[in-house]
Amino acid sequence: MQALGGDPDTFIRSMASRGRLGGLSRATADAVNLIAAAGFEIVLIETVGAGQGEVDIADAAQTTIVVEVPGMGDDVQSIKAGVLEIADLFVVNKADRDGADNTVRQLRQMLHMGAADPDGWDVPVIKAVATTGSGCTEVVDTVTRHGQYLQTARQAERRARVAAERDLRAAVHELALERLHGSAWDAMLDRIVARDLDPYQAAADLLDGRMSR
Repeated sequence: MQALGGDPDTFIRSMASRGRLGGLSRATADAVNLIAAAGFEIVLIETVGAGQGEVDIADAAQTTIVVEVPGMGDDVQSIKAGVLEIADLFVVNKADRDGADNTVRQLRQMLHMGAADPDGWDVPVIKAVATTGSGCTEVVDTVTRHGQYLQTARQAERRARVAAERDLRAAVHELALERLHGSAWDAMLDRIVARDLDPYQAAADLLDGRMSR
């Protein structure tokens, strides 16, 4: 990252998740749109790396790469967190370590047991060693091939629509909270605390009150 930071053709921006679940900051999608508008053809998004529940990336990215490390139990975590379903490509990094072949085998077995892509994309499992560059060319070639698959299978438009719906939902959520947060909000909280009103009815009353103005 330090070496790439000085490259005039590369822009790096670190963003904390700020407690948001899913592995991405709320502003990630906006940052990606801004970077793309600035003329960058390739945008790489890295999740926070918590290892559990980082599934928002599947809606934000055209190609989702899940990186596993041998001997860390990540294959089991993939089942628990649902990461298996969002991966377009698995990369077993540090493949020079003991247990790499076993991790690859287990991932392929789990993929074989899962539902097949009706459009014909078989999720590859690639071994790599980032420190030496081993396997990196194959990763890039596979990502390029997946991009071509998205176009031929007409998946790119579908994924763009999913991302647009996610952004719209988030914008509506934030704007609604911002506009409804006022004196009426505090009054509703008092009534909820007093058990005079439940949160769902309070939310409906707030929205109706805003719409009636």
